[in-house]
This record gives sequence, C-alpha cells and structure tokens, in this order.
Amino acid sequence: MIKNGNGQHLLEHWHIERNGGNEFKTEDSPQGCGPLPLGVPEFQGHKSCFVTSYELCKKYQKIEISPKCLMYYIIQKYKPHIYVSEWFCGRFDCACYYKLAVVANVGSLNEKKAATWTKFVNAHIAQWANPEWEKVEFVWTDYPNHLINLYFIHEGKDKQFWAGHYGSKFAGGVMKFLFDTIKPISN
Repeated sequence: MIKNGNGQHLLEHWHIERNGGNEFKTEDSPQGCGPLPLGVPEFQGHKSCFVTSYELCKKYQKIEISPKCLMYYIIQKYKPHIYVSEWFCGRFDCACYYKLAVVANVGSLNEKKAATWTKFVNAHIAQWANPEWEKVEFVWTDYPNHLINLYFIHEGKDKQFWAGHYGSKFAGGVMKFLFDTIKPISN
C-alpha cells in the first residue's frame, strides 16, 4: 500500500508534517553508511533512501479504506492481519534517532480523539557505531473495528545538531494486509 518507499521519486506520495533543519532529502545511494542490502524485495530494485536533518523530519502516507468498497467489508468481517516494515540506518559519524509508527483511526490524523490505535518502534543509533541497515517489522492483529484510515508515519533527525543531512535514513517501507491470515469472526 506504500508508494515510493525508497524515495526513488523524491517525496512524491508523501505528506510532510515536519521538515526541520535542512529538510528531508533523498540520496540516490546512501551516504556515510553501507549500501542497501542486495536482493531485498521491498526495495524493488532501487538503491535510494530518505535521509533526515538536524531537526525533526516527519512524513506520512494515508491509506483510506472507504466504507463503500469491498475491502472495507473484508476488513470488518475477517480482520486480516496487517504487516508493517521498513529498513533504517544511520551514518557512521553522527548519532541519530528514528521512529516508525502506524496509526489507525476513523477520522483525521490531526484529530487526536479520532486516533484509536498506534503502534511504533523507536531506535537510537550512537555516534561511531558503524551501523548496518536494520529491518524493523511487526504484524498488527488487534486493530480497531470500523477502520477507515491507516497512517504509515516515519521520522528522524541527527542528535548532534549538524547542518546538512546526517540524520537517520530509511527505505523500503511496506504496509500490507496478510490475506492468508483470514479467519471468520463470530458475531
């Protein structure tokens, strides 16, 4: 469901919530760390990634599930699990922060009362850690009924306030329904 997960089309399909420091950037090939791992299906053959700056950079994609479509009925009736993953890394020379969150609600992202469930992962990478690309993933099984919106949100920044793009890097974002997990729900 995620489009442009590696930044191969710059920031197309992404909604920028915070664009601090020198703002989000895409790198054709990751700088200051190793290349993306080879043969990973999530990268779809791309070698690019998103990179953050010295103040918080946060963006999201909204997936709408209309109550008028068949998908809404399937989700309500059978509750297929939702799989979420992304790869992240930092530079060898600068500490950084990374967060991946998924929010489900029945309204707008800005309406705090509308958010019914959030799952997230935080990571802090130390300076001189010589980090490798790491995959974070989880399966969501207990999401709320009447799901209308899903938000895939990631954010990051460098922790040393260095001008430029020394913050966390991310690529290969995935969010999908696992239809092989469908089991009828009794009423």
